[in-house]
Amino acid sequence: MELGLTDTSRRWTVEGYDVVVHTFRAVDAAAGGGEQVRAEGRKTHVVRGHLGREGGGQALAEEVLGLTGGIDVLVSNAASGVLRPVAELTERHLDW
Repeated sequence: MELGLTDTSRRWTVEGYDVVVHTFRAVDAAAGGGEQVRAEGRKTHVVRGHLGREGGGQALAEEVLGLTGGIDVLVSNAASGVLRPVAELTERHLDW
């Protein structure tokens, strides 16, 4: 299975941004979208991490910063049953 770029990722790529894709399980599938990123002349990285574990978010951020030096745009596409603006999410929502 190959994951293509979402319209959002494609937009940022076309506008000159590199792309980092985070996945928990589908590393090979996530890497497949990299061809599309490179076709636009940008860099791509796939990072694997478990955000459900304590410290998982911090470890992911540190890995991304080590690869890229900074984060200009973050698109969160995590699936959940909680449909609220990000500012209204609690730690309980994120744990779920």
